[in-house]
Amino acid sequence: NFEGTPAELQKAIGTTAECHAVKATKIAVEEIGKPLVNTAMLGALMKVRPIITYNELEDNVTAGFTGKLPEKLILKNLSALKRAYDEVE
Repeated sequence: NFEGTPAELQKAIGTTAECHAVKATKIAVEEIGKPLVNTAMLGALMKVRPIITYNELEDNVTAGFTGKLPEKLILKNLSALKRAYDEVE
């Protein structure tokens, strides 16, 4: 969850290790309406370290939220998931 580029993140934390950046807070606020970054961070993580396909990820998030959140909020979380997946650098 970083506003800059991966290179800027490397510099900020003083490392040469592989870094990725995603504006998870911005995505969450724009898509969900609150700075709840978990779903966005999960989308970014699966893009850079895919342990399941995106479709499986989306299905699992939907299943996990069904019965716990209203459908409208599930769709907002899926939007945040997809944006972070697409926007991670």
